[in-house]
Amino acid sequence: QAFPNKSAFEIMDAIRMSGDRATAPDNSLGYGLTDMLKAYNYLLQKPNEKFTFDIKKYDITKNVIQVTITVKEPMVLLVTHNLKSDPQKFKVKKIKLKTDGNNVAIKTSKINKKAKYDFVELKVQEEGSSNQPLKYVIGYENPKKK
Repeated sequence: QAFPNKSAFEIMDAIRMSGDRATAPDNSLGYGLTDMLKAYNYLLQKPNEKFTFDIKKYDITKNVIQVTITVKEPMVLLVTHNLKSDPQKFKVKKIKLKTDGNNVAIKTSKINKKAKYDFVELKVQEEGSSNQPLKYVIGYENPKKK
């Protein structure tokens, strides 16, 4: 229901690609454990031929998202991020990229420690582009509020 325009194959492929063994599936474990939020983010995207944006880690104690951005030629990306609980408070980070892989740390707003959960929304777009930005959602659950 979240993606009525996607085919069954596209949804199954997103689920496969979100597995922790997706890069090296085998006969005993297949594609591994599924990360449904990763599959959701995979389905949100439209193909982008200029760059790839791969979320590696979200360190909630430091409010930092580690990403690898791969580009074919040098460019500047704008990354807009906000907490779902406070969409009016957003920040924009301008990132200058070199050809190939770029490891980048994105500092986010502090998560409300009283909240049971929250989400960080990211929008990634080439500077000066009128194309739709890539969108990502990263979930956070407060282990002390379970």
